[in-house]
Amino acid sequence: MKLKNQVALVTGASGGIGSAICRVLAEEGASIMLHTHKRIEHCNALESELMDSRCHGGQSFFTQQADLLYESEALRLVKGALARFSRLDILINNAGWSKAVAASDLSGLDDQLIEHTLRLKINAPLYLIRSAEPFLSASPAGQIINITSVAGIASRGSSIVYAAANAALSSLTRSLARSLAPRVRVNAVAPGFVDTGFVWPEGGPAKAHVSSHNYIGRTVEPEDVAEAVRFLACSASSVTGEELAIDGGIGRLGKNDKPFL
Repeated sequence: MKLKNQVALVTGASGGIGSAICRVLAEEGASIMLHTHKRIEHCNALESELMDSRCHGGQSFFTQQADLLYESEALRLVKGALARFSRLDILINNAGWSKAVAASDLSGLDDQLIEHTLRLKINAPLYLIRSAEPFLSASPAGQIINITSVAGIASRGSSIVYAAANAALSSLTRSLARSLAPRVRVNAVAPGFVDTGFVWPEGGPAKAHVSSHNYIGRTVEPEDVAEAVRFLACSASSVTGEELAIDGGIGRLGKNDKPFL
């Protein structure tokens, strides 16, 4: 219950990683504003689940829709959290989007894909942070956790633009850790290939290939990413400007060609 009486705003809460993050924050006693762009029914179901399993009577959970590509919507989301909970202690920038484009297919990187990817991974977090910063700074435990990707570390992933956007968010994390210190801690978690529909909607060979070529011999689950968020949020009060890769080692170490023993 290390987050008792604190309030978290989690973007992209309807997805596998976002939902797992909400569950661990709720286990630690936080009240949560759940954000979604379109999947309101998923967030409503998660909200009910969290209410049923909440740790104490003081917790509450609320869902709000917003299109984070627009600064006015990001501001409305932050204002909604404050109207509902009267404070904000933790901002989790988790919302993401991707479209697979082969690295050799530069013509496939059309303007719409470039703009959408960059705006969601750079503009949207900046909009939210700019709106939330005064309230995070007023909290005795204000912090921001950006969900990036090992694509930004390894310079490969679903597309060149996706890798570049996540590298930019990693850089932004370090810059903000400096500029918001000592009032607000800013860290990042970088998932690799995680077992969600976002990565492999049909499972099958791609999933089996990734799990057999990382260094832990199993698929990385959304709960693995959420536990990294729990660590940063609850147990790492001296940590800021860091990025934790949760990918079975494949992002930094490369493909594992040795058989598992």
